[in-house]
Amino acid sequence: MNTSMFSRIHIILLALLIFSLSLPVFAEFVQPQEAKIIAQTWLNLIEGKNYSELNIQQVLEYRDNNFTLSQSKYELTDENLPPLYLILFHNNGFVLISAEDNSIPVLAYSSDSSCNINSYPPAFLEWVENYAVQIRQIRDEKTVIPENAQLWQSLFRGNLPANFRQDRAVRPLIVTNWDQGWPYNELCPADPNGPGGHVYAGCVATAMGMVMKYWSHPTTGVGSHSYYCPGYGYQSANFGATTYLWDEMPNSISTSCIPIATLLYHCGVAVNMGYSVDGSGAQSTDAANALVNYFRYPNAVLQNKMGMSDTQWNNLLQTQLDNGCPMYYSGSGSGGGHAFVIDGYQTPGYYHFNFGWSGSSNGYYYINNINPGGYDFNSWNSVIANSIPQNYNINQVRINMNAFGATVGTNFNLTVSTFPVLGSWNVNHFEFTLIYDSENITFNGASIANGIASDGNLSVSETEPGYLQVSWNGNSNIIGSGDLITFSFRPLDTGQYLFDMVGMTYNNTPITTTSFIMVDVVPPVTNLTESAITMLNVMHLAYNQIGTTEIRTTYLLPSWNVTHYQFDLNYDPSKLQFMGIDTAGTISAGCEPSVVINNPGSISFSCDSNTRFTGDGALLKFHFKAIGNGPTVSITQVSPANFFYNDTQIFNLGSANFILSAYTANDDELAPELTSLQIFPNPFINSTQIKLNSKASEPVQFTIYNLKGQKVSSLVITDSPKTFTWIPKDMMGKPLPTGVYLLSWEQGKEKGFAKLLYFK
Repeated sequence: MNTSMFSRIHIILLALLIFSLSLPVFAEFVQPQEAKIIAQTWLNLIEGKNYSELNIQQVLEYRDNNFTLSQSKYELTDENLPPLYLILFHNNGFVLISAEDNSIPVLAYSSDSSCNINSYPPAFLEWVENYAVQIRQIRDEKTVIPENAQLWQSLFRGNLPANFRQDRAVRPLIVTNWDQGWPYNELCPADPNGPGGHVYAGCVATAMGMVMKYWSHPTTGVGSHSYYCPGYGYQSANFGATTYLWDEMPNSISTSCIPIATLLYHCGVAVNMGYSVDGSGAQSTDAANALVNYFRYPNAVLQNKMGMSDTQWNNLLQTQLDNGCPMYYSGSGSGGGHAFVIDGYQTPGYYHFNFGWSGSSNGYYYINNINPGGYDFNSWNSVIANSIPQNYNINQVRINMNAFGATVGTNFNLTVSTFPVLGSWNVNHFEFTLIYDSENITFNGASIANGIASDGNLSVSETEPGYLQVSWNGNSNIIGSGDLITFSFRPLDTGQYLFDMVGMTYNNTPITTTSFIMVDVVPPVTNLTESAITMLNVMHLAYNQIGTTEIRTTYLLPSWNVTHYQFDLNYDPSKLQFMGIDTAGTISAGCEPSVVINNPGSISFSCDSNTRFTGDGALLKFHFKAIGNGPTVSITQVSPANFFYNDTQIFNLGSANFILSAYTANDDELAPELTSLQIFPNPFINSTQIKLNSKASEPVQFTIYNLKGQKVSSLVITDSPKTFTWIPKDMMGKPLPTGVYLLSWEQGKEKGFAKLLYFK
């Protein structure tokens, strides 16, 4: 073959290679290991998590309307390859991943919800089957969708595609996680074969109920309705004669709750619910009519996807959610129709579903057709739009305050929350003044983190004691309901304390439907006798080192009028030498405790105050020097006894452990000094002996000062031994008061200091 022919063939082969690379490839199967990589990458990118394969709990495959444990790898010759995987993470979180790389990679996901593998919501299984049908169609028809393949490539590189927008999102608006079974169905027709002895409340009723709970509307309904339910007889509800107790409807329940059961039963009656122990059903058209006719939602309207493109459907849903309106959503498939709530969205095409199954499988689901050129599998979907209460406007928005579990001496949170704020109101500012009892409550700070006002700037200033001026300016508008701001307070005494807010405005609109709250503050213990005394441990105290412990108390209420305490402190004098006390930074600051040395190893303390001892924490600090270190680490205790507050004895007493380090050869070299000072006893009652051990012959100047720096005694010793007995008297011979004194000594170029502890 000549060179020119070889060159022509080379050029042709190169051209064919380039052309083949430009063609889309046929769909390829995604193995479980690849699915795990995509799942953890997605949650890391979308939710800001830091997942690795270690966080993955299980990988399940989907076949025949059921999830089972996945194989580690599949043979591509298998004619029944799974269409998708469910990746479950430890401590909640899941991702649905397609097993075909010409489908979109991620079908659904959540970082905070779990999937109950023993009881999947029927609507969840129906939605998963919808995905599976489309993926099988792509696989069977060898459909090539280049944009989906690009999604996989981007995620394998650890990136989101450039066209993915995360700047438009609405967090889940609904916080209720209700269900259809017991006890939600408590007022539904009785049937021994049903959950809790009743038929299911029905997904239609549960979805309607959760939407209405979001608005806490209506207070009362309109009219009444009755119908005949086969197998269970006539069912009736008088909506107009019923007051719906929204504040008594928790976000989830496990025991009887008649207010919720009443609402869900009334929803069922309003839609002519076909009750059954296998699952209760109704028509979505009846749900929309019921909201209008019985529950005062005059603009609620059922919208069908039939005839709408994916873009038009997305625009409808996002417009509703951007306005803060969650929606009743209905999807139909081979397993029948299922209703749930759609209440948020994140990234293009993903909407947050609340299945009304106690929170199981709640998350973001891809709502568009996976195969844009195929059959519209979502054409039978419908939504009830404009579910806004009658005459709802910004002036009617309720502002609530909540606080739970306030105990004296312990911080508690007070949360200000709002009822739903519509996006169309463009609320980007609020302000108000919070009034509280500053004499008995201390303010610690405020936060907007994790609330619906987190995207903004908060200013809180105490203009005068007990008046907090609050102002917030948002980087984006407030949408929906939830917490605006959380305050932290610390109560100083028991009682009921009023918190009130005045001057609340959204933008420039006054909000008059605000509420005050009475916070009931309880004592940490029921009476003074139950107080507890503890002491701090001292760790790894070397020979001749001084360690500090504290005697600490639980909270002392002002109402207990504690003005006196006394106790004994016992320790091993062969292990520890008492060096003194300190009141700085303690409850006893400003007082002068009395210290009496009973005998070596036992000291009595007492303290009287002109004001009440209040609060919790350290009563006194004690300094001890380690003198009994041995060749191994040892433990010795300092223990309180005979503790009294006023005339009340406290029996719950805790000791301090002093861990004495081993006395090493290095310590032995450092411990003996050429010049050392000995003071014994110290502390002392009447007198103490002071001795300077020194090889030098120069005279020693001893000077004693009080804590004010005033010289009270001075002595020069020229003879050996350099020792004298000090009786606490000043230079005029007058007795000195008890307390702490400073001894200064100087011999030639050497000098030193020591404390003298004089007590009675």
